[in-house]
Amino acid sequence: MANTSVFSVNDLGVKISTAGRTLRDNDYSVIRGMESVSVTFDNGIEEWNPLDARGWVRRMGTTKSMTVAFSGKRVSGCPANDYIATLAYQTGTVLNTNLWIDFPNGAWLVMECVINVTACEGGSGGDVGVLEFECLSDGIPMYMDRVGRTITNRTIAGGFSMNAAISGVENDSAVDEGGADSV
Repeated sequence: MANTSVFSVNDLGVKISTAGRTLRDNDYSVIRGMESVSVTFDNGIEEWNPLDARGWVRRMGTTKSMTVAFSGKRVSGCPANDYIATLAYQTGTVLNTNLWIDFPNGAWLVMECVINVTACEGGSGGDVGVLEFECLSDGIPMYMDRVGRTITNRTIAGGFSMNAAISGVENDSAVDEGGADSV
């Protein structure tokens, strides 16, 4: 029987690559000190009013982006926390990395993203220093649902594909870059 229960947000397994856009497991680190995470979507919806629809609006989803926002504490000595904090002072492609999320139901997501640090190391005199940032999607993320169905399927930077991420094989040429299952 399928598990239909709710889950606690702290059951999410969230890691970030501290080596930029890579799928090598040893380049990922848990972001210590985070107190909240928010996953939001921005959907571009095109609308039009055809004469034959007799006043009813037609719509089509044409674009999509995803933002994963984190808020927490600045933890010196944590590789992921230190990595993100240093990005507050930088620009360009150095802000590009990968975010990996393991969901409690067994699904997972790897998202190429751009890091946008919005607050770092400040606060009131009696506070612990903050670290707040967003991971802004940069292209189609890779998502696998809990039963192993590919929801999005694409090759990401470095020639890795979702199939390669699962099997550990680089440059998997059998990956379908489009088709009915692509988002």
